[in-house]
Amino acid sequence: MFRKRRNVSPGFRIPVPYDPFSGDHAPLNPPRKQYCDFILTAELDTSDETGEAEITEQYGNGQSHNVKTPIVIHNLREHTAATYVFEGDVGDYGRAVWIYENHWLILNMECP
Repeated sequence: MFRKRRNVSPGFRIPVPYDPFSGDHAPLNPPRKQYCDFILTAELDTSDETGEAEITEQYGNGQSHNVKTPIVIHNLREHTAATYVFEGDVGDYGRAVWIYENHWLILNMECP
């Protein structure tokens, strides 16, 4: 009844994204910027594992993150069980590295 097409439309011959370095399929989402400067929007204590902040500046290659979305910053754990390295008041500045989505790991903060 119906005959198959002889030639497939050129739009259907788009190759799959490929990463020549790893040999795998490339991610469809472009990479994001890896570092940011942030300002605390809530107090952070040495007993807090996470805190809230806003991005003020972004560094690195890739697309920028949404600066209107508040970010979750993760505090570095010390060698003792329940204490963390950084503390700060609302309005303190710091620098962080991107982990995933809107989660960032604190690299350093201004001295109290």
